[in-house]
Amino acid sequence: MSAEEGNRKKRKRSVSQSRPEPDDTVSEPSARLTNTDLMCPICFDLFNEVYVTQCGHSFCYSCIVVAVEQTQQCPVCKAVVPGVSAIHPNCSLNDVVAKFKAQAAANRALNEGGHDVAQILEITSKLGEDELSALLRGIAERSQERDKKEKAVKIAVTLHFLDLAIEKKEKELMKIETEMEVLRADKMRLSEAKMEDDTSQVSSRNQRVEANFGEILEDYLNIKLPRVGEPPDGQKSLERFCDGLDKFTQFRTFRELATLTYGDPTNNCCIVSSIEFDRDGEFFAVAGVTKKIKVFEYESVVRNAGFTNHFPVRDMSCAAKLSCVAYNPYHKHRLVSSDYEGSVCLWDTSTGQRTGLHQEHSRRVWSVAYSPQEPSLFASGSDDCTVKLWSDREPNSIFSFSARANICSVKFNPHSRYFLAYGSADHGVHYLDLRSPSKPLLELLGHKKAVSYVNFMGSDELVSASTDSELKCWQTNGVCIRTYRGHTNDKNFVGLSVTPDFIACGSENNAVYVYSKQVSSPMLTYQYNCPRGLLPSSVAGDNSDSSQSTEFVSAVSWRGNSSVLLAANSQGHIKVLEMSH
Repeated sequence: MSAEEGNRKKRKRSVSQSRPEPDDTVSEPSARLTNTDLMCPICFDLFNEVYVTQCGHSFCYSCIVVAVEQTQQCPVCKAVVPGVSAIHPNCSLNDVVAKFKAQAAANRALNEGGHDVAQILEITSKLGEDELSALLRGIAERSQERDKKEKAVKIAVTLHFLDLAIEKKEKELMKIETEMEVLRADKMRLSEAKMEDDTSQVSSRNQRVEANFGEILEDYLNIKLPRVGEPPDGQKSLERFCDGLDKFTQFRTFRELATLTYGDPTNNCCIVSSIEFDRDGEFFAVAGVTKKIKVFEYESVVRNAGFTNHFPVRDMSCAAKLSCVAYNPYHKHRLVSSDYEGSVCLWDTSTGQRTGLHQEHSRRVWSVAYSPQEPSLFASGSDDCTVKLWSDREPNSIFSFSARANICSVKFNPHSRYFLAYGSADHGVHYLDLRSPSKPLLELLGHKKAVSYVNFMGSDELVSASTDSELKCWQTNGVCIRTYRGHTNDKNFVGLSVTPDFIACGSENNAVYVYSKQVSSPMLTYQYNCPRGLLPSSVAGDNSDSSQSTEFVSAVSWRGNSSVLLAANSQGHIKVLEMSH
């Protein structure tokens, strides 16, 4: 062997030793490889389905197939590759790539918390036994410290809750102690004045108290506990509560005093839209869709209760269907009416003559009302979204307020000429100060549908009725005192009338409902059941059962603050009712 051949063999051996074979490469741990080590020379991405050429270079299968078909050369060394049949799968490298991808995915999952777990594991693998033990002790101490902090936070939060609970219960205890003092003092006052009683009557009244105890207690505390800054008035407030409780418990049923009709018995539609007593309760006016205002004398109707065809003392014809009537609180024979054509009319019921006509509203007027404190002043509310003020002495309105929605009802505060409430289709009750009427002084929101009626129970309390089948009692400071439910009112005007103690309304089940101010459920109900002869034949049919008909009570009116109530329904049947023991 020549020296030159020997040198060539040595060089060949050294080259082969310096370049690792493919098997040596794949035996390296995949965790030490990088993306660059496993990158396809054509697409510069991680290998995908690795194939190797005869010259020993590896590529993605899809990449090398395209290259061979186009150039028949190895893209790296330019060696001839005659065809696709000359390339073969690199199974070993495929395994390495798969392991690398799996490890990379695991590392990403471990590092989501922001810690390079792989790096930490690599570092700890190089630690000695003592160092590793010290590290484990440090980790344990850190874990204990973290547990202590978490426990401290937990205790602090629980202590805060307990402090709040103790403070709340202490306030409740103080409130209960205050209430107990008031209850004991009132019991002592009444015990000293106790007299002999009718045991049977007391027993029946006590049952009603027990059935509504929660709400009666709430009413008692609202009356008895003075507001901040107000001195207590023990005896007066007790008398006021006793009077209210007495009125709530003394009535058990309705007594029918008389029945009369508004329309012609042959007329199929005789809806009574409005029914009102005059200032003395001597006469009452009935108005509705027959375009007539009929005035009846109360005593005459009751005195002739055996008759149903009562003749009115006045019968006034109008140009359109009527929606509302209201008596002047000072001038006994003055009456104002509103109709479906947008007219507001003044009447003298002593002569039956119309004395005034106002036609400024562009759409139906639903409501009219006089001011109890200013007898010449009255208001109207219309579908044209305006509230207008009028004077008996002026031919035109003296003020007009534009609202956001149709006006369904207007009412003056009975103790002030400056304040007026109106209910509207925007589901709200709006309280106006007429001295500054640019916007409502107060908006009372809580109903879910249009507010069809508003009425005052006193200077600082008013009641609203809505087609959501609810009545609400409000204070003029915006607080809803109570919500009354039991009647049915989804779409029609069913009437609303109040006294300082009672609220009356109609219902779409053809019944009258009376609520005590103190209790949210009905106190009394009266179900219409008109004799068959009073119903038009087209309505009566084969069954005059009110529960099967579409009749509804459409108007109600108290006779002052007495226990007498007028009620009228959609067939024009008027009942004179009296609450009875």
